[in-house]
Amino acid sequence: MRRRTFRRVVAGIAAVGLSLGPLAWAQTTRITMGGGAPGGTYYTIVAAMAKVLEDRSGGIQAAVETTKGSAHAVRLVDSGEMTVAAALLDTVARAWNGEEEFKEKLRNLRTVMAFIDIGDAFLVRKDSAIRSVAGLKGKRIGVASPASKLAMDAVLQAHGIQPADYTHRFLSYTEQANGLRDNNIDAGFMVVHRVDRTTMEFMSTAGGRIVGFDSPEAVKRFEASQPVWRAVTLQADTYPGQPEPVLVAGRHGLVVAHKDTPADLVYRLTKTLLTHPEDLKKIHPAASMISIEQTRTYYEKGLFVVPLHPGAERYLKEAGVVK
Repeated sequence: MRRRTFRRVVAGIAAVGLSLGPLAWAQTTRITMGGGAPGGTYYTIVAAMAKVLEDRSGGIQAAVETTKGSAHAVRLVDSGEMTVAAALLDTVARAWNGEEEFKEKLRNLRTVMAFIDIGDAFLVRKDSAIRSVAGLKGKRIGVASPASKLAMDAVLQAHGIQPADYTHRFLSYTEQANGLRDNNIDAGFMVVHRVDRTTMEFMSTAGGRIVGFDSPEAVKRFEASQPVWRAVTLQADTYPGQPEPVLVAGRHGLVVAHKDTPADLVYRLTKTLLTHPEDLKKIHPAASMISIEQTRTYYEKGLFVVPLHPGAERYLKEAGVVK
């Protein structure tokens, strides 16, 4: 079934002229892109990527589709139901290896480019008594997806809090903010680094507090739990009511495609996005991280946890990133 689905997708791409040579790019090539739920940083930046492709690629039109998180997104790509997706790097690695939430190895995934680095932390109301991660024991916590919950559990366990010590609900970032306003949850595990629209709106209107790591020892335990996770610093005054820097859980991201997606399409997509970072930055400041420099850093650090797509590899060789 998955193979037939992908063949239909490829047939649809070819039907609008993708594989017909240089003149084909004057025609429209329609693709789908995924990256989380509306209100989240991933979704916002994937929408920015779609806009740049429409404006700069000379024929690629991308429809942005909602996903239930990185695990859902990579499954859609692996099955051929979605052309391209942005996903957390650790999720891509688990999908490739068939670990945790993945019961089978997703070996159709291929790397296109580096995505953005994000940082997650707990968001609470400004009148909350919760002032540390330790204070979350016994509380109600919102989290966006199973992939985000794995990271949240790692943060909590680094502070001695086990999954049985709290209750959780899977809520979109917007739903978490609303849950905090309505006092239906005590904390939300939100994207805060770099500037996140939903977090900014909550901090600017309702007012809140961002709760990061309690100690250097907790940071060490978190980083030891997963080799691609690192603590990052949220600079002071990033948000209203956040006068001090906060150390938060940082994670990398990848853009992936199906291995059989036409190489010409992936080449054009990769080249367009990596040569117009200024256009991306105009839409969202964090989108400027989608760049040749970011992709080179990932490549040199061995963070491409699945093989490169041939179309992406072609452009990255031209750009001097890949030998």
